[in-house]
Amino acid sequence: MAGNAETEKPEDAALNLMREWWWPHDQSRGFPGKMELREAVNRLAMDGQPRPQAAILTLLCSGDLAAQGDQNWRKYQWNEEFQFSENEARISEKRWQILREIMDDERQKLIDDEWPLPFVKLAKLGIPECPIYEWDFNQNRFSTASFRLEKSTYDPEYLEESYSAQCVYIWPKFIAKEHNANSENIEVSRAIETQVHRGGRPPIADWEAAALEMAGRYYRGDLKPGTIADVSRELASWLAERDIHPSDSTLRPHAKSIFDAFQVWEQE
Repeated sequence: MAGNAETEKPEDAALNLMREWWWPHDQSRGFPGKMELREAVNRLAMDGQPRPQAAILTLLCSGDLAAQGDQNWRKYQWNEEFQFSENEARISEKRWQILREIMDDERQKLIDDEWPLPFVKLAKLGIPECPIYEWDFNQNRFSTASFRLEKSTYDPEYLEESYSAQCVYIWPKFIAKEHNANSENIEVSRAIETQVHRGGRPPIADWEAAALEMAGRYYRGDLKPGTIADVSRELASWLAERDIHPSDSTLRPHAKSIFDAFQVWEQE
């Protein structure tokens, strides 16, 4: 249930809006649904979310959103240089938290009438002028730079670190949970069907008949849903009349498919 609009946190409001979106599936690569960072930010803005990039960053820091991208990492410490690059890799929550900390530090300096450093020299990594951070969500990328100014470059604890990620895609964790739950429900349904063929009689949903019923109501003008939730309620009511009561995680994928079809028909 959505919270009160006046008291709901921006990140919770953003997550609730995302629950109504269609997330394209990419099971071949192990991602149940993902979207470009800029697409998510701009879609939230279109849906009326204030400062959508801040809400998304908060959700990435908390782990409610996951992300992947082409990442490049370099670090100098203990008088050694380390580096790692990987494409289409999961971006850890730590990376978003570092970005958030740097941005918060810059904001606090401005409040205190101090001038934050926009660039840093990472001499050991050979980067003469490196931005402290970049949060370029409209280009699907971000970067951070860390260093220990109080340490001498000859000190073993001296640190320089550079990290960047581009081609960033994001997806909400609830997508994976719903997909896993739906997969489990499919297996249960198959087991029930097997039992029916052996003489059992537990009722199961006829999803094809349900979809045809929803289509009929749509064409007659009896059903004009504005969200997936509207279709879910209509489906649940029709199935309940037949003494069938599927869980929300089972119901939602079918409701979403029907809602997506309605959206296509509206454009034709």
